[in-house]
Amino acid sequence: MPQIFAFTYVLLGVLVVLHALALREALRRAARLSRLYSELEERQKREASAGSEWAVSSETRVPEFSAPLLGADGIVTRADLEGHETILLFVSPTDAVSPARHRFYHGLSNPFQSMWNLVEGQVYVVCKGSREECERLTLGSPAPRIVDEEGLLFDSFLIDRTPRAVHLDEEVRVTRFGEPDD
Repeated sequence: MPQIFAFTYVLLGVLVVLHALALREALRRAARLSRLYSELEERQKREASAGSEWAVSSETRVPEFSAPLLGADGIVTRADLEGHETILLFVSPTDAVSPARHRFYHGLSNPFQSMWNLVEGQVYVVCKGSREECERLTLGSPAPRIVDEEGLLFDSFLIDRTPRAVHLDEEVRVTRFGEPDD
C-alpha cells in the first residue's frame, strides 16, 4: 500500500510539472503574439504615414500663411500663390545630411527640371530651419526659397520627412503630393 501512495505522489508531481510547463509555454506564446500584434500595428501606422497618402487629401486648400523669402526682403503669402499652378518642394537641412535621406537630396536636379517643365506657374522651395541653414542648403535650383523656421507650413501639410513636393492648382488647392520624382 505505501508503494501505491508513493507512485501516486510521483505521478501527481509529474502531472503538476507537465501542467506548469504547458502553462508556461501558453503564456510565452500569448506574450509573443501580443508583441507581434503590437509590432504589426506600429508598422502599419508607420507605413500609413510614410506611404503615398501621407499628407493632406486632394482638394485641401492651403491655409493662410506668411513666410520670409530667402535672399530677399520679401514675404510670401497664400495670396501670392493664387491664380497659377504652384509646386511647393519641402526640404530640410537636417534631412539633407542624414544618411537615410541623403540620396534623395543628391539626385534632386532631375526632379527639379521635370517640375519646372510640369508647372506653368511657380516652384517654391520651403526650407524648414534657420535662415543660415537654409542658405547653406544648395539644391541646384533657381527656385525661390521660403524659410519656414517654426515649421508652420510643414505642419499644415503634415510633412514628416523630406524632400516632399505638393502641387497646388490656381485656387491653391492640393492636387498631387509625394516624393519629387513621383
